[in-house]
Amino acid sequence: MVQPSERVRVSDWAAFVAVAVAFTYSFFQRAAPSSMAASLQQEFDVDGAQLGALSSAYFWPYLGMQFVLGYLFLRFGVDAVVCASMAIAATGSLVFALSESLGVAVLGRCLIGSGVAAAWLGVVTVAQGPAFEKAGLSTTVTGAGVLFGLAGALIAQTPLTSAIELFGFRPVLLWSTVAPAVVAAAFFVRALIGAGVCCRGVDAAKDRGAIQAVDGGRAPALDALLDGHETASDDAAAVEGLAETKPEAPPTVMAAYWAALRSPILLPVVLYGFGIAAPLLAFASLWATPFFEDVYDLDKPTASGVVSAFLVGWGVGGPALGWVVDRLGGGPRGAQWVMMLCPVVGGVALTPVLLADLPVWAAATLMAVAGLASCIAIVLAYTRLVIVRPEGRATAVAIVNAAMILAGASLQPAIGLVLDGVAGGRIHELPSGRKVYPPDAYRWALMVLPGCYVLSTLSFAVAWCVCGHGMARKEHGDGPTPPLLARPVVGGAGKP
Repeated sequence: MVQPSERVRVSDWAAFVAVAVAFTYSFFQRAAPSSMAASLQQEFDVDGAQLGALSSAYFWPYLGMQFVLGYLFLRFGVDAVVCASMAIAATGSLVFALSESLGVAVLGRCLIGSGVAAAWLGVVTVAQGPAFEKAGLSTTVTGAGVLFGLAGALIAQTPLTSAIELFGFRPVLLWSTVAPAVVAAAFFVRALIGAGVCCRGVDAAKDRGAIQAVDGGRAPALDALLDGHETASDDAAAVEGLAETKPEAPPTVMAAYWAALRSPILLPVVLYGFGIAAPLLAFASLWATPFFEDVYDLDKPTASGVVSAFLVGWGVGGPALGWVVDRLGGGPRGAQWVMMLCPVVGGVALTPVLLADLPVWAAATLMAVAGLASCIAIVLAYTRLVIVRPEGRATAVAIVNAAMILAGASLQPAIGLVLDGVAGGRIHELPSGRKVYPPDAYRWALMVLPGCYVLSTLSFAVAWCVCGHGMARKEHGDGPTPPLLARPVVGGAGKP
């Protein structure tokens, strides 16, 4: 049972929900091209490779932003960064909705991608902060953040398809611009409150303390402040102590990158993340709905429903796998058991869907299992645990997240290119403007997905050896085992 001093405060839950809502919009925009494929092909007269390039324009600036977000979060805090980024996303959504040419549409997708880039890292940063860590909920809450992404992804399937059929894709996209604008406004108000413009300036220190808890220690006075005080005198004493304590300057960008890149376990985790994210970001986010329409001969609502099964599995798997990790004692060893099984289960489930003509119920069931095995949240939590140097943890998480985004950015157009090449002159264009590819073209193009599962399995074996043989401990010399790599106590909060 969680002790009173370890209970999560309402303000901490509010911060988590706020940044998770931004992640909802992020995943809506990520998955929307799957439902808009026919409309985009008709509107801009594009082939498979061009459609993949338009969709993946979201990912490239998203990818680039990951390399600086860790530092920006340290320097400015979650509120300010998410506020600015969602304002950019709203601008991009407006540009995309009003675009009359392919180039302008690509620009809009780029702005959207750069704007929503901070959402998921914000979820991880808040969930891995001191409040949830002390309560033993860090991994569970990180996984629960996936549910918000699931909501956005599901909205981008059948509901978005129906809305586009009723109103057209441009009006729907215009209405979707409201969401990031509202989130940006909410974070602007929250940032003002935290900065002391609307009330006492304690919340800003709390947010900075949450980031520093992910990437280093806190001043004792700030620890006392975050633990909560029941009386005004306690608050005053804590604030006075905080004022007397000089906060540590955030590390430079180069120092943060050096601390992350010098860890020998980072590369295998990066490769693991690329492979495990590919089915979600390259397949379910774009090509899955056309695949089930063309290969399984399903109508669009049914095809979207089968894809939704994958997304539901992914959404349920986030908190469920996080709960399993926490019940295994948290820490890297708990995450390792989950990461070992996920690519094997995902590969066994998804490969028959791609190669065989299964009944719809069987395909939907296997898609749900494959989605369940997409342990993206666990990979990021694991990264934060195994990077020993505090100043490098947020940057390492951003690098691994960037590798996952790279899977979608690179494989979406690559799959479209292979589809065009294998299909040749056998591409059939429907009156609606959607291009239909033969089944063998899809199966050749999508064989990259089982290969990604193999990549994750092999990378995990390397990561296991690195962590198991203590290579990460060499960062601290031959001294005692660092706390984050020590065997955790079962039932604990991921701490030794």
